[in-house]
Amino acid sequence: MKTKIWVLLGGFWWIYPHLLFARETSKELHWAVRLFGLGTSPQSTILPANALSREVNDLYALLLYISVGIFSFVFLLFLYIIIRFNHKRGKEAQEIHGSTLLETTWTIIPFLILIVIAVPTVRLIFKIGTMPNLAAQEELVYRFPNEVDPTKRIQSYSRYLEVNVIGHQWWWEFEYVGYYSRQEGIDEPIFTPVKKVTANEAWLPLGVPIKLNLISEDVIHSFWVPRLAGKLDVLPGKENQMQFIVEEEGLYTGQCAEYCGASHALMRFQVRGVTAERFQQWVEWGLGDLEVESEAAERGMAAFGACVACHTLEGYRPYENRSSRIETAMGDYREELEEYKLEIKAFEQRKRAENPDLHPRDLLTDDDRPFLPEKPHPHRGEFRTIAPDLTDMRFRHYLLSGIEKNTKEVLKAWIENPPAIKPETENTVVTRMPPFKGMLEEQTIDDIVEFLRTLKYSDSVEPKLLSN
Repeated sequence: MKTKIWVLLGGFWWIYPHLLFARETSKELHWAVRLFGLGTSPQSTILPANALSREVNDLYALLLYISVGIFSFVFLLFLYIIIRFNHKRGKEAQEIHGSTLLETTWTIIPFLILIVIAVPTVRLIFKIGTMPNLAAQEELVYRFPNEVDPTKRIQSYSRYLEVNVIGHQWWWEFEYVGYYSRQEGIDEPIFTPVKKVTANEAWLPLGVPIKLNLISEDVIHSFWVPRLAGKLDVLPGKENQMQFIVEEEGLYTGQCAEYCGASHALMRFQVRGVTAERFQQWVEWGLGDLEVESEAAERGMAAFGACVACHTLEGYRPYENRSSRIETAMGDYREELEEYKLEIKAFEQRKRAENPDLHPRDLLTDDDRPFLPEKPHPHRGEFRTIAPDLTDMRFRHYLLSGIEKNTKEVLKAWIENPPAIKPETENTVVTRMPPFKGMLEEQTIDDIVEFLRTLKYSDSVEPKLLSN
């Protein structure tokens, strides 16, 4: 048994570094996957899918080789000392009171190792958050697959796509801002808006640099797509930025990498790399009038009016004189509260300017209160999103932030009892989804499921889906 364990450890020690540097399927990669199951996970960090993640992987490999080298040296030195200086019991060891040469050596060597580690690490951290240069010349565009020598790619681009990523407990919101591009003779980048909002599955075009603006709506999260880029914290009140390029068509799994509550482990998401044609079809999904094809879906559309207090859906108009983009009551209330706090602060500053001796508790008197701005109250009909947009839900590969396949059964189970699937979902906070089993009839829930899974738009073409 011990022999088998040492053989496996020895094989792992030899194969793993080879796997890290493998660019194509090789003998080492084949045997590593077969013997140890390495790299088969959709969130594997050792199967990079673009240039940036390959750099992250190479840095990881460098650290691994340094660690293995240090461990090997210390372990072999340890064995040598045990064997060479093994004496029978009773003999006293010679006293040593220090060695200047030895102490200087073991101080300088770790310092040099830290420099070797720190320089590429810091360089890569800054690269993750720095957008590539825009170039007006079309011949400088970075195309995939590269028909020339892949080691001589020109790192200049004609445009990039900007996307806002908002972390919520426990789901991800993707708000597409638009393209920034360069044209010859024009100094400032040209902005082309892309009006699209989705949740938990971001569609991204191949070969286009993606700039992500990361911010949290509540607590600290961390955005991580292992096969595309490194992880970056998502903070409330502070925007972080990162960039990467999707080179290969497919589905990439991401994860919140910072503990954020009871359902942290269930806060996943997907990035879907698609061609420019498929991406444009997806962006335009939602244009035109909302259409249903069955009586059940029609009943579900009527019942869905109870859902728009939190969710959004293109083209859904439960109230008259509303725009096609439905926003939510509680989200709008939150925005109004921010404006209300600013008005209160301005009022206090004016009073303090009039009388610098006033303390905050003395600012407001009964005579002042009638002149205060009225505190807003949430009510139906004033909207801003605080829950996932459901316009393209039927095309998502997974539901519930990437934890279950997109099926009727999963969607129904979620509507009936969200806390049973995601702990801490039911809460006194208004943004959490309560269980609707018992609140709605089972037939009504079935109708809502049918509506969301079959809805169409009169002026939209269904985006082509990937096999995975």
